[in-house]
Amino acid sequence: MAEVAREQGAVESIDSVKLRYLEEENAKLRKLLTSVRQTYDHNVNTFQFMRQTAKRLLGPMSYDKLVGAIQYMIEHGDRINFVRIFVVDQRSTAERSGKTPKEVCFLDDESAVRYKRILEVKGPECRISREDEMQSLFELDRAIPGSVAVVPLDEGDRRSMVIGSKDVLHFNEELGVSYLEFLGDVYGAALEQLV
Repeated sequence: MAEVAREQGAVESIDSVKLRYLEEENAKLRKLLTSVRQTYDHNVNTFQFMRQTAKRLLGPMSYDKLVGAIQYMIEHGDRINFVRIFVVDQRSTAERSGKTPKEVCFLDDESAVRYKRILEVKGPECRISREDEMQSLFELDRAIPGSVAVVPLDEGDRRSMVIGSKDVLHFNEELGVSYLEFLGDVYGAALEQLV
């Protein structure tokens, strides 16, 4: 049986070296498999979340239905604490169909200037939000730190949805935005029926 000299001067058999190598590779594969399983579970959960959100917005639209879908997103979304939709619309409240919920903020051109940064995004944007911005966007009683995802709901800088999290690291620039694009398409189509 061949032997291999170790740094400390002790002798180790080639079979022992091969066994140790295989154990190390096995540990790496186990770690990789665990990561793949966690990613798969996260993707399945995200898909189910998107599917349930879409189902809540299918068919004829009403503000109650829209608010129900938003409440579902807050209750079941991963670290989602706030959702608000901003719509630039010059019509008066009386001219719009029925009472609008607090989750939908209608803006005239003058007040839209204040929210220019969120109305002009061309694709989903995730970032840390200043405490005063969180308070303003979601009409909170006090300023809190957090992060936001800004999702355009149309092509014309007139409608955006802002999703907020109290976790400052949740919505970040490295987050994949495919599911946010999907939410933008679904909520945009739903809002089109109401505005």
